[in-house]
Amino acid sequence: MKNALLIWTGVLLSGILTAQTTLTLQPGASAGCDATLGFHTNYNKDLNYGDQPHIKMFCVPGYSGGNNTCRALISFDLAKIPAGATITSAKLTLYAAGKINDKLPGHYGNNTVTISRVTSPWTEFGVKWNTAPSFTSKNAVALQRSTDPNQNYTVDVLLLVKDMIAAKTPGYGFYFALNKEDPASPAAMCFNSSDHPDASRHPKLEIVYTMPGLKKSAASSQPPRKVVAASPGPAKPSDIRSDSVMSQDSLVIKTGELTNALIKVYAADGKLVKSIQYKGVLSTYYVPIGDLPKGTYTIDIHSDKEKGTLKFVKKE
Repeated sequence: MKNALLIWTGVLLSGILTAQTTLTLQPGASAGCDATLGFHTNYNKDLNYGDQPHIKMFCVPGYSGGNNTCRALISFDLAKIPAGATITSAKLTLYAAGKINDKLPGHYGNNTVTISRVTSPWTEFGVKWNTAPSFTSKNAVALQRSTDPNQNYTVDVLLLVKDMIAAKTPGYGFYFALNKEDPASPAAMCFNSSDHPDASRHPKLEIVYTMPGLKKSAASSQPPRKVVAASPGPAKPSDIRSDSVMSQDSLVIKTGELTNALIKVYAADGKLVKSIQYKGVLSTYYVPIGDLPKGTYTIDIHSDKEKGTLKFVKKE
């Protein structure tokens, strides 16, 4: 590489830079939190269904008269979203369970479902129909009536997730119920839960967020230090520091102007733990590291014509 990659040891920031990060949450049985709430006239309102491989929203005639109705809850751990993040997208994907039994042959009937935001705490193996958490219809979204018994759904839940963060209830999650619960008009939606044996079909929440722009600050008296990318050895950890005007969960890299830079972060064992693609010409790069455990990491920076390698140590 003929041009050198410049890494500032001080702070020299101007203008606004945002980095886009995609967080994908699709936990399994050990970390997942979802449950069906079951009610059957004269039978099971006191039972818990937190360990089932499916979550169900339905209403059918009861075996002893009345009705047999189910609703559902799903929660995701949003703690990995750093404080101050601006959420720009949130998509919830649910995978159809297909036929469960003769009474639940998959999605059927007039089965539009409303997804609401839960407003009180609950636990996967403690929640029951008669101890269901509260919820709000504000910014609720719909799963439209199915056109196929095995239909998967991806739905925009951006406003609900924003409300969870704003209300400081990021772990309470989503509440699902049929719009029309009438045993005379049976209907159902059935999806796989986080306890399903196929991990690729667990409920999935994909969130895209950016961090706030960096405020302009005075230049450090220290000059920039050159790190020549062609050199086989990585830079020392002291060559890259957290910016003093930001949280301890971030790194700010100041370079010469790079075009379409791709920053990849590798753990000490060589595993890729973060990849961020920047578009256009930039000279300041924000790398969120709040979700990384303490340890030594390597950063590879590749642009259209240049590349460089750095190391940093996260102590907390």
